[in-house]
Amino acid sequence: MKNFIVFSLGFLCLVLAACSQNVPMRTSINEHVLTNMSTSSQRGVNLLYDSELTTNRIPLYRADRTLIQGAGSDYYCDQAGTLKTMLTQYLGNRFHEINPTATFKLELTLVNFYVERHVMNANFMHTLEILAGENTESNYMNKAVVEVMVKATGPSGVISKTLSASAEGNATDTTMVNSLSEVINQANNRILILLNNYLSENNL
Repeated sequence: MKNFIVFSLGFLCLVLAACSQNVPMRTSINEHVLTNMSTSSQRGVNLLYDSELTTNRIPLYRADRTLIQGAGSDYYCDQAGTLKTMLTQYLGNRFHEINPTATFKLELTLVNFYVERHVMNANFMHTLEILAGENTESNYMNKAVVEVMVKATGPSGVISKTLSASAEGNATDTTMVNSLSEVINQANNRILILLNNYLSENNL
């Protein structure tokens, strides 16, 4: 009986591992961001980063904003750590250095992150193709959404704003992981663009 329980638990772990997939994250900053990045006249920034995400599981939603659950919905990634790496690299270049004693303080909080998945060929003909064994692949459109709260404290006072960026990309069942990795990276890069513009508009 004991051996059966051990075997059952081991089998369950294998099933769960097979159903969940880790999405490899990219910390690369695209050329457009680097080319248009402004350099601040201020020397150093005290960067305080936080995340309100409670899990590494990627929240997947349908077009009507209902949560997707069950098979094919367990994807995991370290979005909080990835965005922190990208922000640190960008701000280190903009302000020359990250310095906890700098007079200019920038508080950045990752407040929201999710992916909308739209099925592109959910129709009767596609269902018939699957049943006939002619086509078992579905086509999707993934939309990654990232929201970051910005609070800047400098000589002229405190300013704050919530930045929201998104990116879209197509995928099939077999390219889903790569598609998620790509659209998340694009959304993160767009957060950097919005942050760059916001800081420049406020002469920071």
